[in-house]
Amino acid sequence: MKFRYKVTLCMISMIAFIFGIGGTFLLYSSFQSSINREKISAIKSFDMVIHTFSLLSQETTWTTASEISKDFGKIVEQNDLFVAISLHKDKELIYKSSDFVNDMEEMCDKADYRNVAYKIIRSENQYYIQLCSVIKVENADLYIDALYDITKVYEQREELQKLYIAVFLFVVTSSAVFSYILSYFLTKPISRLKKIVSSITQGNYDLRSDIHTNDEIEELSVEFDRMTDTLVDKMEELNAAVDRQNQFIANFTHELKTPMTSMIGYADLLRRQNLSQEEQTDAANYIYSESKRLERLSIKLLELIAAGNKEQELTIQNPAYLIENVVKHYVPYFQENGIEIEKKCEAGNCMLEPDLFVSLVVNLLENARRAMENGGVIKIVLSMKKDGCDLLIQDTGCGIPKDKLVHITEAFYRIDKARSRSFGGAGLGMSLCDRIAKIHNGSLSIESEVGVGTVVKVQIRGGRI
Repeated sequence: MKFRYKVTLCMISMIAFIFGIGGTFLLYSSFQSSINREKISAIKSFDMVIHTFSLLSQETTWTTASEISKDFGKIVEQNDLFVAISLHKDKELIYKSSDFVNDMEEMCDKADYRNVAYKIIRSENQYYIQLCSVIKVENADLYIDALYDITKVYEQREELQKLYIAVFLFVVTSSAVFSYILSYFLTKPISRLKKIVSSITQGNYDLRSDIHTNDEIEELSVEFDRMTDTLVDKMEELNAAVDRQNQFIANFTHELKTPMTSMIGYADLLRRQNLSQEEQTDAANYIYSESKRLERLSIKLLELIAAGNKEQELTIQNPAYLIENVVKHYVPYFQENGIEIEKKCEAGNCMLEPDLFVSLVVNLLENARRAMENGGVIKIVLSMKKDGCDLLIQDTGCGIPKDKLVHITEAFYRIDKARSRSFGGAGLGMSLCDRIAKIHNGSLSIESEVGVGTVVKVQIRGGRI
C-alpha cells in the first residue's frame, strides 16, 4: 500500500473516531437530558394528582368503590397530561381512564407512601414513563398508576441520529478527499525521489532529486544526492582503476612478448643452423641481455607490488647517510659515462623505510643517467623539515616534453620506448618512486624542460623524532 493511502486512512480513521465518539456522546447527553426533563415533568404532574386526591380523601367519606372511582375520575379529567391513569384497591381495578391501562406493568411492589416509583416502558412503537404510588384512604391502600407519553423524545433522538449519520458521512467523505489531496502533496517529493532512485538504478547517474521542502524530506534529498555523488565518484575511481589494471596487464604482456619473441628466435637459430663463432656469441649475448632485462622487470614489478600491498614500518633513519652509501657505489660507474654527481645533504634523522628510500634514490639516479647519453651533471639536495625531509635530484639531460609529464608516473610508461629499452628501462621506475613517496605520506613532483634538464622533488613526511 502506498504511503499516501496510509496517511489518508490514518486521517480518516482518526477523524471518524473523534467525530464518532464526540457525536455519540453529544447524542447520548442530549437524549438523557430530555428524558430527565420529561421524568421531572411527569413526577410533578403525578404528585399533583396524588396530592389533590389525598386532600379530597380527608374531606370526603366514601362507602363504595364506585364513589371513589367517580371522584378520582373528576380529578383525572382536570389533568390531561397522562395517557392513562388507573386506581387499584387491594389489586382490584376500580378506575381506568383509557384502555392504555392494559399496557401498564405491575409496579405495586415497588411503590411506597413517600416516593413515586417509575420506569420507562415500550408498547409497540410508543414509549411511556409509568409512575406508581400508594396512598392510604380509610385504612385501605389505594395504588395509583399513570402513563406519561415520551414518544416524542425518542422520535427526536431518531431524527438526530439520522442527521448525525448524514453529517458523519459528509465529514468522513470530505476528510477523505481533503486527506488524500493533502497526503498527495506531502508525499509528492517522496514520489519524485522514488523516480530518481529508479532512474539511477537503471544507469542514469546524472539525475539528482533537488527537492526543496524545508523539512526532513529535503534533508533526506540532500543526503541522497550526496550519497549519489559519492557513489558516482567511487564508480569512476573503480572504472579508472580497472582501466589502469587492464592497461597494466596489456603493457606487461607486451613487455614480456617482445623479448621472449626475440629470445625464442635466436634460440631457434642456434638450434637449427650452423653459425659462426661470432654469430653464436652475438645470439647468446642478446639472449643474455634480454634475460637480464626480464629479470630486472620482474624485480621492479615485485618491488612495486610490495610497496603497494605491504604495510611498511617506518623507523628512525639518517637519509643523508643512506644517500651517501648509494652515491659512493654509483660514482665510478657514472664517471665512466661522463656524469658528475654534486650533492648537498643536510644532516638529521627522520622516519623512513630504509630499503624503499634507497630504491627511490637509485631509481631517480638511474632515470637521470638514462637522460644524459653524452654526460652531464646530477645534483642531489637533501633538506630536513620539521615533519620529514625533502629530496631534490636535478639532471642536465634531454628533458621531458610537457605533454608527457602527466603520464610519467604511470606503470610501463616510457617517453622514448626504443631508447628506454636499449638502456634496460621498463617504465616502472617513476611509478615505484611515486608509490614510495605516498607510503611516506609525501608526494613526488617533476619539472622539466626539453634540452635543459629535469628536476624531481620528493617530499618525505613520515615524521621526525
